[in-house]
Amino acid sequence: MPTLHETLTQTRASALAVHAALLETTRRGWERRHGRVPDGASLLRLITDDPEFSWLAPLTSLIASLDEAMHDDAPESLQRAQRVARAIVDLLRADESGSPFQARYYRELNASPELAVVAAQARPGLQASPVTWN
Repeated sequence: MPTLHETLTQTRASALAVHAALLETTRRGWERRHGRVPDGASLLRLITDDPEFSWLAPLTSLIASLDEAMHDDAPESLQRAQRVARAIVDLLRADESGSPFQARYYRELNASPELAVVAAQARPGLQASPVTWN
């Protein structure tokens, strides 16, 4: 049976894989409308400043919070990491009627076979996420 840290690490890796695929899908859509992104620095500016990428902020923020909690030595950090991992799993529930992120995620999954494959591959790591109610 994996340790809690291993499970959290697996949840993080799965969330990052989905996040990367969502960034790629969003970038492709942006490029169809505006033209090619010339380089990595330009893409980073788009990700941080362009409204078309802002829908990804909840996932980005949760992944950053999980990283922070996993690397914090405070006793309560492990419980915080578990709560954040659960929030990531909940957020990555594609739901046409859910939160704005979940509804967009639902649409993106249905529009992109590549994203659907990544999400399916990430599912075991997200399902392994620890659930506690402390």
